[in-house]
Amino acid sequence: MGISDASYLSKLDLRGPVGEFPLPARLWKLTSAHSLVISPLPIGLAASPLVTDMTSVYSAILLAGPNSREVLQRLTTLDVRESAMPEGAARQTRLAHVNATVLRNEGFLMLNTRDVAEHVWEALLHAGARPFGMLAQQQWMGLGQ
Repeated sequence: MGISDASYLSKLDLRGPVGEFPLPARLWKLTSAHSLVISPLPIGLAASPLVTDMTSVYSAILLAGPNSREVLQRLTTLDVRESAMPEGAARQTRLAHVNATVLRNEGFLMLNTRDVAEHVWEALLHAGARPFGMLAQQQWMGLGQ
């Protein structure tokens, strides 16, 4: 299993009703009135009281591979079993003693404020993850060939 920096992803925080977003953007429901939109491309949506661009606020670390659940479980009390966190799930939790949003898409995408990104990266390395490159990350995002 490995980790990759995915902070380049566009990240929007949405409060209230949501509309459609062009692919490859993906909507993640945190609550019935709170969602995130993540995309490898810029999302052309004007800021408003309901929409906040969080791209420069959040770091994003992708954890993927056959033992990713075990690595993640070492750093959180969140139940990351498949039955509790299936494909498409989004959860807010504590990860390595800091606030995080964890998104499940074959692997796990972890969003943290940038000031704690290095701490989370180091905690994941200590828990057994190893860095991997951009090609594998693009395949995870569905952009690979």
